[in-house]
Amino acid sequence: MWCLSTKCHPEKGIVFLKNTKVITLSPYLYPDEKKSGISTTVIYDCTWPTQWAEEFVPKRGSFKSLWPEKIQKKILDNWHE
Repeated sequence: MWCLSTKCHPEKGIVFLKNTKVITLSPYLYPDEKKSGISTTVIYDCTWPTQWAEEFVPKRGSFKSLWPEKIQKKILDNWHE
């Protein structure tokens, strides 16, 4: 949900492929689509735009990058408690 709400452009990031083979076990298919195995497939592009300069792409946060060493050590030393 996070990727869809923050990284998927509503106009450029959603592609519909009509008349493609689908898995007929999908519960949303109509009976005629289940029988034929043909329906519409959707692709969500949740990647950062390739046109962005590198400085605009958000950096991934992590335990090591967001917390000072002193706090990391305290947490790791007391982890099993």
